[in-house]
Amino acid sequence: MKVDELLSNIESIARSAKISKPFLVGGVPRDRVIGKHEGMGDIKDLDITTGDDSAKKLAVLVAKKFPESDYRMYDDGHSSVNLMGLHLDFSSNFAAPNIKKELIKAGVKDIDSMKLELYSRDFTMNTLLESLDFSTIYDITGEGVGDIQAGIIKCPIDPQITIGVDPRRILRAIKFATKYGFKLDTGLKNAMRDHRKKIQSLPVKFVQDKISEIVRIDDDKGLEMLIEYKLLPLVPLTKTVSDILIQRRQLVKAL
Repeated sequence: MKVDELLSNIESIARSAKISKPFLVGGVPRDRVIGKHEGMGDIKDLDITTGDDSAKKLAVLVAKKFPESDYRMYDDGHSSVNLMGLHLDFSSNFAAPNIKKELIKAGVKDIDSMKLELYSRDFTMNTLLESLDFSTIYDITGEGVGDIQAGIIKCPIDPQITIGVDPRRILRAIKFATKYGFKLDTGLKNAMRDHRKKIQSLPVKFVQDKISEIVRIDDDKGLEMLIEYKLLPLVPLTKTVSDILIQRRQLVKAL
Protein backbone atom coordinates (compact mmCIF):
# COMPACT_ATOMS: atom_id res chain seq x y z
CA MET A 1 0.00 0.00 0.00
CA LYS A 2 1.32 3.44 -0.95
CA VAL A 3 1.35 6.51 1.30
CA ASP A 4 -1.57 8.14 -0.49
CA GLU A 5 -3.66 4.96 -0.22
CA LEU A 6 -2.93 4.66 3.49
CA LEU A 7 -3.89 8.28 4.10
CA SER A 8 -7.09 7.79 2.10
CA ASN A 9 -7.88 4.85 4.39
CA ILE A 10 -7.25 6.99 7.46
CA GLU A 11 -9.58 9.69 6.16
CA SER A 12 -12.27 7.07 5.54
CA ILE A 13 -11.83 5.66 9.07
CA ALA A 14 -12.26 9.15 10.55
CA ARG A 15 -15.34 9.83 8.43
CA SER A 16 -16.98 6.51 9.34
CA ALA A 17 -16.30 7.05 13.06
CA LYS A 18 -17.54 10.66 12.85
CA ILE A 19 -14.15 11.88 14.02
CA SER A 20 -12.98 15.41 13.22
CA LYS A 21 -11.29 15.71 9.83
CA PRO A 22 -7.62 14.66 10.06
CA PHE A 23 -4.75 16.68 8.56
CA LEU A 24 -1.03 16.27 8.13
CA VAL A 25 0.77 18.76 10.35
CA GLY A 26 4.36 19.82 10.93
CA GLY A 27 7.12 18.04 9.06
CA VAL A 28 5.50 16.95 5.79
CA PRO A 29 3.83 20.26 4.84
CA ARG A 30 6.89 22.16 6.08
CA ASP A 31 9.27 20.14 3.94
CA ARG A 32 6.97 20.36 0.93
CA VAL A 33 7.00 24.17 1.16
CA ILE A 34 10.79 24.08 1.53
CA GLY A 35 10.87 21.81 -1.54
CA LYS A 36 12.34 18.76 0.13
CA HIS A 37 9.45 16.42 -0.71
CA GLU A 38 8.65 16.63 -4.40
CA GLY A 39 7.04 13.20 -4.35
CA MET A 40 5.73 10.83 -1.71
CA GLY A 41 8.28 8.05 -2.04
CA ASP A 42 10.71 9.57 0.46
CA ILE A 43 8.11 10.31 3.14
CA LYS A 44 8.62 8.01 6.14
CA ASP A 45 7.30 10.05 9.08
CA LEU A 46 3.86 11.65 9.17
CA ASP A 47 2.29 13.74 11.92
CA ILE A 48 -1.50 13.70 11.99
CA THR A 49 -3.90 15.93 13.92
CA THR A 50 -7.64 16.37 14.10
CA GLY A 51 -7.28 19.51 16.18
CA ASP A 52 -8.92 17.85 19.17
CA ASP A 53 -8.79 14.78 21.42
CA SER A 54 -10.27 12.56 18.70
CA ALA A 55 -6.75 12.11 17.27
CA LYS A 56 -6.17 9.56 20.03
CA LYS A 57 -9.27 7.59 19.03
CA LEU A 58 -8.24 7.78 15.37
CA ALA A 59 -4.85 6.22 16.20
CA VAL A 60 -6.56 3.29 17.94
CA LEU A 61 -8.95 2.76 15.01
CA VAL A 62 -6.10 2.85 12.48
CA ALA A 63 -4.19 0.23 14.50
CA LYS A 64 -7.30 -1.97 14.59
CA LYS A 65 -7.82 -1.58 10.86
CA PHE A 66 -4.27 -2.81 10.25
CA PRO A 67 -3.57 -5.63 12.76
CA GLU A 68 0.03 -5.96 11.56
CA SER A 69 0.76 -2.43 12.79
CA ASP A 70 2.51 -1.46 16.03
CA TYR A 71 0.49 0.94 18.22
CA ARG A 72 1.94 2.91 21.14
CA MET A 73 0.67 5.54 23.56
CA TYR A 74 3.22 7.90 25.12
CA ASP A 75 3.40 9.73 28.44
CA ASP A 76 2.91 13.11 26.78
CA GLY A 77 -0.46 12.00 25.37
CA HIS A 78 0.40 11.43 21.73
CA SER A 79 0.09 8.06 20.00
CA SER A 80 2.00 6.40 17.19
CA VAL A 81 1.34 3.67 14.68
CA ASN A 82 4.17 1.99 12.78
CA LEU A 83 2.95 0.41 9.59
CA MET A 84 4.60 -0.72 6.34
CA GLY A 85 7.82 1.16 7.08
CA LEU A 86 5.94 4.35 7.94
CA HIS A 87 5.84 6.04 11.34
CA LEU A 88 2.56 7.85 12.03
CA ASP A 89 2.37 10.20 15.02
CA PHE A 90 -1.11 11.23 16.18
CA SER A 91 -1.22 14.55 18.02
CA SER A 92 -1.77 14.91 21.76
CA ASN A 93 -3.63 18.19 21.02
CA PHE A 94 -1.30 19.95 23.47
CA ALA A 95 -2.31 23.50 24.42
CA ALA A 96 0.18 25.80 26.15
CA PRO A 97 -0.83 27.30 29.51
CA ASN A 98 -3.00 30.42 29.07
CA ILE A 99 -2.78 30.06 25.30
CA LYS A 100 -6.32 31.33 24.72
CA LYS A 101 -5.58 34.52 26.64
CA GLU A 102 -2.41 34.99 24.57
CA LEU A 103 -4.32 34.60 21.31
CA ILE A 104 -7.05 37.01 22.36
CA LYS A 105 -4.35 39.53 23.30
CA ALA A 106 -2.74 39.00 19.88
CA GLY A 107 -6.07 39.63 18.12
CA VAL A 108 -6.53 36.09 16.79
CA LYS A 109 -10.15 35.55 15.72
CA ASP A 110 -12.40 32.47 15.84
CA ILE A 111 -10.26 30.60 18.35
CA ASP A 112 -11.00 26.86 18.34
CA SER A 113 -9.17 23.76 19.57
CA MET A 114 -7.20 23.48 16.32
CA LYS A 115 -5.86 27.01 16.69
CA LEU A 116 -5.04 26.40 20.34
CA GLU A 117 -2.96 23.39 19.26
CA LEU A 118 -1.25 25.04 16.30
CA TYR A 119 -0.29 28.22 18.16
CA SER A 120 1.05 26.01 20.99
CA ARG A 121 3.47 24.29 18.62
CA ASP A 122 7.17 25.10 18.62
CA PHE A 123 7.74 27.19 15.48
CA THR A 124 5.57 28.79 12.80
CA MET A 125 7.25 26.56 10.21
CA ASN A 126 5.66 23.57 11.98
CA THR A 127 2.12 24.96 12.20
CA LEU A 128 1.15 24.21 8.60
CA LEU A 129 -1.68 21.77 7.89
CA GLU A 130 -2.05 19.69 4.72
CA SER A 131 -5.01 17.69 3.49
CA LEU A 132 -4.45 13.94 3.47
CA ASP A 133 -4.73 13.88 -0.32
CA PHE A 134 -1.78 16.33 -0.52
CA SER A 135 -3.90 18.80 -2.50
CA THR A 136 -3.96 21.79 -0.13
CA ILE A 137 -1.69 23.37 2.47
CA TYR A 138 -3.34 25.57 5.10
CA ASP A 139 -1.39 28.31 6.88
CA ILE A 140 -3.65 28.94 9.87
CA THR A 141 -1.30 31.37 11.64
CA GLY A 142 -0.69 33.26 8.40
CA GLU A 143 3.04 33.20 9.08
CA GLY A 144 4.23 29.64 8.46
CA VAL A 145 4.80 29.83 4.70
CA GLY A 146 6.26 33.34 4.86
CA ASP A 147 8.74 32.45 7.59
CA ILE A 148 9.86 29.37 5.67
CA GLN A 149 10.37 31.44 2.54
CA ALA A 150 12.27 34.05 4.56
CA GLY A 151 14.39 31.30 6.13
CA ILE A 152 13.55 32.28 9.70
CA ILE A 153 12.64 30.17 12.73
CA LYS A 154 10.07 31.96 14.87
CA CYS A 155 7.59 30.95 17.58
CA PRO A 156 3.83 31.32 16.96
CA ILE A 157 3.39 33.12 20.31
CA ASP A 158 5.70 34.75 22.88
CA PRO A 159 8.86 32.59 22.70
CA GLN A 160 9.29 32.88 26.46
CA ILE A 161 6.12 30.78 26.75
CA THR A 162 6.91 28.47 23.84
CA ILE A 163 10.41 27.62 25.05
CA GLY A 164 9.55 27.84 28.74
CA VAL A 165 6.95 25.05 28.56
CA ASP A 166 9.28 22.67 26.71
CA PRO A 167 13.08 23.12 26.77
CA ARG A 168 13.44 20.37 24.15
CA ARG A 169 12.53 23.11 21.70
CA ILE A 170 15.92 24.74 22.27
CA LEU A 171 17.57 21.70 20.69
CA ARG A 172 14.93 21.55 17.96
CA ALA A 173 15.59 25.18 17.03
CA ILE A 174 19.31 24.46 16.69
CA LYS A 175 18.63 21.28 14.72
CA PHE A 176 16.36 23.06 12.23
CA ALA A 177 18.74 26.00 11.89
CA THR A 178 21.59 23.60 11.22
CA LYS A 179 19.60 21.40 8.85
CA TYR A 180 17.97 24.12 6.75
CA GLY A 181 20.40 27.00 7.17
CA PHE A 182 17.62 29.13 8.68
CA LYS A 183 18.17 32.08 11.05
CA LEU A 184 16.67 32.31 14.53
CA ASP A 185 14.28 35.12 15.40
CA THR A 186 15.70 37.53 18.01
CA GLY A 187 12.95 36.79 20.52
CA LEU A 188 13.59 33.06 20.14
CA LYS A 189 17.32 33.57 20.68
CA ASN A 190 16.65 35.45 23.91
CA ALA A 191 14.24 32.78 25.17
CA MET A 192 16.77 30.03 24.40
CA ARG A 193 19.40 31.84 26.47
CA ASP A 194 16.95 32.52 29.30
CA HIS A 195 15.76 28.91 29.55
CA ARG A 196 18.92 27.02 28.53
CA LYS A 197 19.51 25.56 32.01
CA LYS A 198 16.17 23.76 31.79
CA ILE A 199 17.98 21.38 29.45
CA GLN A 200 19.34 19.80 32.63
CA SER A 201 15.81 18.73 33.60
CA LEU A 202 15.60 16.49 30.53
CA PRO A 203 16.87 12.89 30.42
CA VAL A 204 20.63 12.98 29.81
CA LYS A 205 20.46 10.32 27.08
CA PHE A 206 17.82 12.33 25.21
CA VAL A 207 19.94 15.48 25.24
CA GLN A 208 23.09 13.58 24.25
CA ASP A 209 21.28 11.95 21.32
CA LYS A 210 19.91 15.30 20.11
CA ILE A 211 23.31 16.99 20.37
CA SER A 212 24.90 14.12 18.44
CA GLU A 213 22.16 14.40 15.81
CA ILE A 214 22.86 18.12 15.42
CA VAL A 215 26.60 17.52 15.05
CA ARG A 216 26.02 14.78 12.47
CA ILE A 217 23.94 17.17 10.34
CA ASP A 218 26.71 19.78 10.21
CA ASP A 219 29.49 19.67 12.78
CA ASP A 220 30.71 23.21 12.00
CA LYS A 221 27.38 25.02 12.28
CA GLY A 222 25.98 22.64 14.89
CA LEU A 223 28.90 23.03 17.29
CA GLU A 224 28.99 26.77 16.69
CA MET A 225 25.37 27.10 17.84
CA LEU A 226 25.71 24.67 20.76
CA ILE A 227 28.66 26.72 21.98
CA GLU A 228 26.88 30.03 21.35
CA TYR A 229 23.97 28.99 23.58
CA LYS A 230 26.31 27.42 26.17
CA LEU A 231 24.65 24.01 26.05
CA LEU A 232 27.70 21.73 25.96
CA PRO A 233 28.63 22.22 29.65
CA LEU A 234 25.12 21.24 30.75
CA VAL A 235 25.35 17.49 30.01
CA PRO A 236 28.11 14.85 29.79
CA LEU A 237 29.27 14.77 26.18
CA THR A 238 29.20 11.65 24.06
CA LYS A 239 32.48 10.31 22.69
CA THR A 240 31.49 11.46 19.19
CA VAL A 241 31.07 15.08 20.25
CA SER A 242 34.12 15.01 22.54
CA ASP A 243 36.32 13.64 19.73
CA ILE A 244 35.20 16.39 17.35
CA LEU A 245 35.93 19.07 19.97
CA ILE A 246 39.40 17.58 20.62
CA GLN A 247 40.15 17.52 16.87
CA ARG A 248 39.14 21.16 16.60
CA ARG A 249 41.33 22.22 19.51
CA GLN A 250 44.28 20.40 17.93
CA LEU A 251 43.61 22.10 14.60
CA VAL A 252 43.49 25.53 16.23
CA LYS A 253 46.79 24.84 18.02
CA ALA A 254 48.36 23.71 14.73
CA LEU A 255 47.36 26.96 13.09
